[in-house]
Amino acid sequence: MPIIATRNIKPQMMLAQSVENFTGQLLLSKGSVITQNQIKNLKAWGVTEVEIVGAEPGIQPGKKPREIDPEALAEAQSRTENLFRHANRDHPAMKEILRLATLNNLNKLTEVNIVDSTDTSQIS
Repeated sequence: MPIIATRNIKPQMMLAQSVENFTGQLLLSKGSVITQNQIKNLKAWGVTEVEIVGAEPGIQPGKKPREIDPEALAEAQSRTENLFRHANRDHPAMKEILRLATLNNLNKLTEVNIVDSTDTSQIS
């Protein structure tokens, strides 16, 4: 199922997968219909993305996807890898930090905030 940013979740959307916090504690079960209060709780727990039934991957509902320039992505990944060259890239938290840092570098390179309107599944 597609993954969307927590900031793009709307009430009445349904979870395609259960959501856990960083310690593995269950926050919401698969199939839950999300409320506004639950969205606030997910953000408070630092959940950045969730899988939503029927959602387009990484795209804010109602927006068309935009392609990521492969050259800009390669440059962003190179810059990020250089910054984190001494980090343990196999740790799940570090993988997320690297992904977000790559998005940040990509936004700087393209001078466009692509996170809300782009399929970011190719960024690992």
